Amino acid sequence: MNNRAYLIISLIGAILISLLAGCGGGGAAGAPPTPPAPSGTAQIQGEVRAADNLSLALSYAEIAAQPAAVATTANSQGSFTLRNLPAGNITLNINPVHHPEYQAGSLVVPTESGKVSTVVVALLPSAAEPPTQIIVVPDSPSVEVGGVIDFTSTVSTATGTIGVSPTWQITGDIGFISSTGHFQANNIGIGTVTAIIGGVSDSTTVEVTPPEPPDISTVIVSPASLPPSGGAVSIVAAVCDGQGIGVDGDGNPRVQAQIALPGGGTADPPLLMDLDAGTLQDGTYRITYAVGPNDNEPDSAGVQAPQTYTVRIETWDTVGNKTTSSPYTFVVQGVLAPPPPLPLS
Repeated sequence: MNNRAYLIISLIGAILISLLAGCGGGGAAGAPPTPPAPSGTAQIQGEVRAADNLSLALSYAEIAAQPAAVATTANSQGSFTLRNLPAGNITLNINPVHHPEYQAGSLVVPTESGKVSTVVVALLPSAAEPPTQIIVVPDSPSVEVGGVIDFTSTVSTATGTIGVSPTWQITGDIGFISSTGHFQANNIGIGTVTAIIGGVSDSTTVEVTPPEPPDISTVIVSPASLPPSGGAVSIVAAVCDGQGIGVDGDGNPRVQAQIALPGGGTADPPLLMDLDAGTLQDGTYRITYAVGPNDNEPDSAGVQAPQTYTVRIETWDTVGNKTTSSPYTFVVQGVLAPPPPLPLS
């Protein structure tokens, strides 16, 4: 073989080797690319619970997040954390592999970059009928910032209602909702509360408004008139406030009766009223005030002037807004003049 033929054969061999390498005929150059690791900054922290018994944690459930391709396993308490998620709507697929008595489920959780979204996932019992409807109450409520709302739900199937708890979610940065539907209003604005169970859901709009002073809707002072010897006066007030009436250091509601005395000044200290019925958001308060006898000096004719007491209700909410009621009065009657002597017969 002469030199020219050798060069031609060598050149052809080099071209063939290059073509094989380019077609993936032998090496790493043709391997499929490795998918990039998740690189988002959002997180989801959650728990997996039984819808028919929220105190029951579904331990070691498997949780997969899409489209982030992130997966994890809940711990023995049913808690889990998913990290490095992108912002947006993340679909969670939950499989309670160690609890076959409960159904697998899926849930969409909104996420934001650099923030942690929380959720308590409630899974239906395997024997439960498929839900056909869920209704959330109250519908379109309004609450002052700092206030609370206890949402409830009714879950229906083709044959009736079932006693299960849904997964509660809230969108809009207005507050927090617990696994039992207890909503705490933290920020002014409008958001949405949603209850989800077994593929059905219901939502309601929630408006969180700026705090306003408490409203004293009713005051009753009874009796309005006492005999000269005095007696007991019942003071009742109906008070409501969206975020609730404040409490003092001893846990007493800050609702009090300020009583102006007939001779000037006020009863000291003011009378703290007891919550007789209702809640700190909407309650009835009561106190009984013991009134002494009329101590006015009778005039020369023996007439004793009545004594008038004035009652005002004062109350404060949790942020210090104060409301004072209109004045209400009651009277301790005086001694009337003695009857004139009978004429001599």
